[in-house]
Amino acid sequence: MGFDTNLGWFELCLNVTDIARSAAFYHKLGFRQTEGSIGEERVVMQYGVCRIALYQGYLGNNRLHFRGGDVMEIARQLEERGITANQPPNEDEEGNQSLLLEDPDGNTVWFVRHPGELPPSAQ
Repeated sequence: MGFDTNLGWFELCLNVTDIARSAAFYHKLGFRQTEGSIGEERVVMQYGVCRIALYQGYLGNNRLHFRGGDVMEIARQLEERGITANQPPNEDEEGNQSLLLEDPDGNTVWFVRHPGELPPSAQ
């Protein structure tokens, strides 16, 4: 059973206790920093198309993060398949869309789309 809509690009968001130590670890694995900063306590590390967002102090748990897909259509298709979101899909006045749900083990799955946001380069 395939999904009819592109989910967007994927990031794994990790809750870390020491962002500098975690960023250094992933750098040693070959990842490079593409967004954020240690001072912001948010750093995105990338290796090819693999993206890991590190958060210290404000991400309650680890999160599967899909960005750039048609969130309203994703929500519609999930509902058809019997998956209910924790919060109904939302679209604000600026066109930002979001949808939050949990998998059976309580892992957060978040879909978000910001108008004009482009997928990251795999370089």
